[in-house]
Amino acid sequence: MPKPVEPLSDTLYDMNSLNRLFFVSSLLLIGITVWAAWQDYDRNWKHYQRDFRELALEKAKKEQETVLAGLRAASGPRLDELYAGMKKADEDLKAKEQEIEAVRKEREANRGPLEKALLTFQFEKSEADTLKQRAESAQEHLDEAVRVAARLKAAGDAGAGAVEASIEGLKKHSQDASSRWREKQDLTDAARLAWEVLDARERAFVARLEEFNAAREAISKEIAKLENDLTAVKRKVAKLEPSLADFLLSQPGLDFIKNPEHINQIILPHFQEDLNFSSVMKIDRCTTCHLGIDRKGWGEEVPKVFRSHPNLDLYVGDASPHPMSQYGCTVCHNGQGRSVDFAHAAHMPRDEAQQKEWEGKYGWHPPAHFDNPMLPIQYVQSSCTKCHGEQTRVVMGDKVNEGKRLLEKVGCYGCHPIAGTDDLRKPGPGLRGIKHKMTKEFAFNWIWKPTDFRPTTHMPQIFDLSNTSDDVSRVRNTAMIRGIVEYLYENSELEGLPDGYPKAPEGDAKEGRKLARQVGCYGCHVIGDPAKVMADKGTEYTSFGPNLSAVGSKLNANWLYAWLKNPAQYFHYASMPNLRLSDQEAADITAYLMTLKHPDGFENRKMEDVSDKDLDDTCAGFMRATKTKAETEELLKKLTHREKLLWLGEKAIGHTGCFGCHDIRKFEKTKKIGAELTGSNSTGTKDITKFDFGFRHDLRMSHHPNSVDRIKWVKAKLEDPRTYDHGRIIGFEDRLRMPKFNLTPEEIEALTTYVISFRREMLPESHKRKLSHQEKVIERGKHLAQQSNCAACHKVGLFPTTYRIEASDEAMLELADAQVYLARTVLTDGRQVDRISADELAILAKKGIVVLLPRGTWLTITERNKLLGNTLNGVPRPVASVLVYGFGEGAIKKVVNKNDEDRFEPPIIAGVGARDNPDWLFRFLKAPVEIRPYLREGGVRMPTFGFTDEEARTLVEHFAHIDNQPFPFVYDEPIPEAARVEMVKKGKAVFERLQCASCHPIGDPGQKFSGLVAPDLTLAAPRLQRDWVLDWIRKPNAIFPGSGMSDWSPEQVSDEELVWVREYIWSLKKK
Repeated sequence: MPKPVEPLSDTLYDMNSLNRLFFVSSLLLIGITVWAAWQDYDRNWKHYQRDFRELALEKAKKEQETVLAGLRAASGPRLDELYAGMKKADEDLKAKEQEIEAVRKEREANRGPLEKALLTFQFEKSEADTLKQRAESAQEHLDEAVRVAARLKAAGDAGAGAVEASIEGLKKHSQDASSRWREKQDLTDAARLAWEVLDARERAFVARLEEFNAAREAISKEIAKLENDLTAVKRKVAKLEPSLADFLLSQPGLDFIKNPEHINQIILPHFQEDLNFSSVMKIDRCTTCHLGIDRKGWGEEVPKVFRSHPNLDLYVGDASPHPMSQYGCTVCHNGQGRSVDFAHAAHMPRDEAQQKEWEGKYGWHPPAHFDNPMLPIQYVQSSCTKCHGEQTRVVMGDKVNEGKRLLEKVGCYGCHPIAGTDDLRKPGPGLRGIKHKMTKEFAFNWIWKPTDFRPTTHMPQIFDLSNTSDDVSRVRNTAMIRGIVEYLYENSELEGLPDGYPKAPEGDAKEGRKLARQVGCYGCHVIGDPAKVMADKGTEYTSFGPNLSAVGSKLNANWLYAWLKNPAQYFHYASMPNLRLSDQEAADITAYLMTLKHPDGFENRKMEDVSDKDLDDTCAGFMRATKTKAETEELLKKLTHREKLLWLGEKAIGHTGCFGCHDIRKFEKTKKIGAELTGSNSTGTKDITKFDFGFRHDLRMSHHPNSVDRIKWVKAKLEDPRTYDHGRIIGFEDRLRMPKFNLTPEEIEALTTYVISFRREMLPESHKRKLSHQEKVIERGKHLAQQSNCAACHKVGLFPTTYRIEASDEAMLELADAQVYLARTVLTDGRQVDRISADELAILAKKGIVVLLPRGTWLTITERNKLLGNTLNGVPRPVASVLVYGFGEGAIKKVVNKNDEDRFEPPIIAGVGARDNPDWLFRFLKAPVEIRPYLREGGVRMPTFGFTDEEARTLVEHFAHIDNQPFPFVYDEPIPEAARVEMVKKGKAVFERLQCASCHPIGDPGQKFSGLVAPDLTLAAPRLQRDWVLDWIRKPNAIFPGSGMSDWSPEQVSDEELVWVREYIWSLKKK
């Protein structure tokens, strides 16, 4: 039987299967849609805000507990008493409920009639005011008619009669209007009286009800006052407590209304940034996640993202010089301020370890196609120079300041054009007289590897580096160094000294060692046993000059003697000043320094020989850059061995850039060989494609170029300047030439920080630190002082100054004895702290580092020395203490105390602008004279720095502006001669009574030191300012806390007597 034919289906596919598939796909689509919507809604920054809110709530609750505990501890019994009183007052009110209710009912019964009476009075008064205006208007019309009639009648006008006829009607109208107003005013007065009676009853009811509550209200106010802080914290807790409204408003679909979780952004209209070929205002959204950044008290106990920004008094805080509302975040940190995603915001790790941590924790990846990612945290100070480029040193910018100092010290500007360095002297010594200074053998081995002789030298290594250390390169290195030495010695003649320096006299090495310390050699140089201090880098100041611990192996004694006598005769722009040594003093110091020999006998090393073939190959390599092979061979055949060395030496000096640091004959006008680091090619913003990474692929975080590659490039360049030649096949003459500087990792980081601060960015002038004329002079003076290394001998900058602190009640209570609100101090390690809180100052006081004295304190020398003892609880102090004197309202003065054993040290430079006459100071800086004869015995003397007139004037003006003195200086009118003679006579008597001559010598050049530890008073008249002397005699410790001079109270010497003493001192002359 045939199989029945199934009827054809209306669809190609089974509908049941299709329905099932459609159902599944619909579910999948719904799931994906929900997932996508959730992904869009559930952003990472919302989790940070929720976490922060929880932490803030927890913190607020702990604060509430702390405040409550403190409140209980401080006012517990009183609060208990008040709450008991409150309870009793409530009981009394309850007992008087019927009486109170009766008063309330009476008041309620009175309220209806009171409101009706007030309404009646208001209506009556309104009508009365209207009638009054009508009456006044009618009277005005009547008066006008009378005036017009009189005028027409006087003029003989016929219309006068008609006007007079109308006057009677106007008069009647005015009388009627006035009558109606008076009647209505009577009704108004009656309504007012009725209302006032009822209102008096209302006030009486209110007074009675307040009387019932008076006791309770007084107690409630006192409780509120005591619990004020607690109430504030409770409000904070209530605000942070999660609520149903917050929950609903943060849900998808409702979060557009008033979402508690929202993006925070700081709009900076003054700052522009490049975006898609246009300039747009900068917007920072960093605080969307960094919610605690501008709040105090968010420390290490919370995750990093929520911590307070360091130094809120200097950065970010509303009262700081850099408020977040005006400077945002990315102005200093860089980065993509508009993003709220961790990776897209262009965070940059500080090192590889942090990079791996971020990759695993946040899914971090290098920012692609973004030229300005965040600066790694260790390089953030590079942003300071954007606004503070005109300043010598940036406050709280230790790293960028150190980088700037290193750049000038190692001489980067010798090879690289850098804006602002044109006026700097060459960083290395002049070489025009080198043959009189050292042997050729020493010069050869010094150039080969300077650190073999002096491990701390700033002279970089040019030869035998990573790209020139193979056998062939070493041969060429040898030939180039031999050529350099030969060229330098061939061109080494000093004007007027064709035969070199005369022989140095015999000296006493033992006496020379003592003199070297006394005249200040140790201020700029590290000197000592070569075996112990050869590797000592010293401090910023003692490393100003070279380490002299093995100088006897380097220098010719005759040259050294002549150098000590007058450095400028060898090197006219030498940093070393003229110490004005006698012949014997110079001979003694020379004898001592020549005893300091290198422990490894460096001076005995020989020069390596170079064969003719090696010399020809080396010369040919340079010649073929401009000549054919045939021309090269022909020229080499004509030259002798020595001529080849001289030719190669000149070529090598130009090739390696020796002339950038050293004064070398014939290279005076040669251009620098390095790339420009500022201007259009500023390193910090230079296009990354212009950096040659060679085969150092390890320096890139990804295949996308980004700004952090610049930092890595600069850092690697400083670590190994020839690193980018690695793996390349390149000719010897075309290899990288930058020398390797003797820098520690910390110094490399500091120098990298400063180099990448060279940027070209759009910054508003209004937000830059623009210096006034006075401030510019101060900065130039600072730079001159830094170049002269004044701080090596003097304590500089501890002049009176003021800084703002937070004036909290607790801090002020701790400082009440000092009566100060502003402070600056010096910590035990000698660092100056520009801003210090009152709490920190109080802590320093408790430790004994500072001594707080109230305004108006008078101290004898004995009392002062007792306060500033050299020990604290039997333990020697690391430095002398700091006296803090109050003065004025809201300020202090302070300076480090000078101990007795320091009496032979140079004086502290403080208040010079207010103390010294500018004309005298100018002459002194140009040609110093002896002021303190007692320093003569200690050998201390101010050297002659050879300042130009412009430099000396800059320093004088610098000191004047620091002390807020007028410049140019205005001298006082002279006192009439007759009055002056009488003052001198009286002043001498007071001078003798005060026994001033027991400390001050008076102009005797033969006078020996015998306890006279004060300046020569015969120099006072030309040196000191007249008004300053009066203040100084009265209270020297207020001007210069720690001074050895006693204060003189008004009871001891009157103001008039001070003037007499000054005039007597002004009359003193040299004997």
